[in-house]
Amino acid sequence: MNIIDAFSSWVNLYFFDPLRYPKSFAPYNIYNTATFAIIGLVCAYLIYRYFTSNGIIFNEKLYWAVIPFVLLGSIVRVLVDAKIIPRMVIVFGWTFFPFVTPLIYILIFLVMLLFLLTLRNFFANKYCTIMMYSGLVLDAVFLIPLLLIIKNPISTLYILIMAIVATAIGTFVLRLLRLRATSRIEIFTIFAQCLDGSATFVGVSLFGYFEQHVLGNAIFNFFGTPFAFYALKALFVVLAIKIANDELKDSKYTQLKIFILLMIATFGIGPGIRDMLRLLCGV
Repeated sequence: MNIIDAFSSWVNLYFFDPLRYPKSFAPYNIYNTATFAIIGLVCAYLIYRYFTSNGIIFNEKLYWAVIPFVLLGSIVRVLVDAKIIPRMVIVFGWTFFPFVTPLIYILIFLVMLLFLLTLRNFFANKYCTIMMYSGLVLDAVFLIPLLLIIKNPISTLYILIMAIVATAIGTFVLRLLRLRATSRIEIFTIFAQCLDGSATFVGVSLFGYFEQHVLGNAIFNFFGTPFAFYALKALFVVLAIKIANDELKDSKYTQLKIFILLMIATFGIGPGIRDMLRLLCGV
């Protein structure tokens, strides 16, 4: 076997086979996880540069305008888990997986960007507000099929209670560390990460689910309990916000700070909502 064949086999084994055969392969492994993380960081940098160079300001309004589209990605992903929309799409003989990682993130980002640029052209001063409500409408529409197959409503109650408690504690700790009030986007960022930790803990501990991500499994194995993932998520987000505020306190870094908070919230609320909806619908 030559180098090209060996590389092709490696790519198939760790990247394409988990997409093609989800029942035979774990969805995430150390190789695709690391690759997706690197690609995600590069894309985040390019997005930030593109937005700021084109006069799109990262402020609290844009933060709230983007969040509904993050939720949309999670909802669509659960529609795949529930087999309401197909996992695989064949176009001219080519097989695509547009509604699972990583293409789902690209697809939802392009939808969000289309809304942002279009609305910005027509509603220069209110495009963020219109974009936010447009995203919420899309969320509601795509959520309807899932609401028809609810099986475990108690799971959502457990998750929300744990997330709210952790958010309250995290906000209190952050207030003590900084000796000033915590903003709404900081509180939501804490909630987003705590929701992810709560959903993972409830799913694994109470409903027989298993953790799909490499990092989560590593934490479980090291500490011997999924509660550690929940606790570490809360600790991570509080420290991340504290560091961001300390290092980016100058007003010239305000946009960068809000962008970082948005990224932290995205990587919490995205998987958190997906896991919560999967538990809710029993898929």
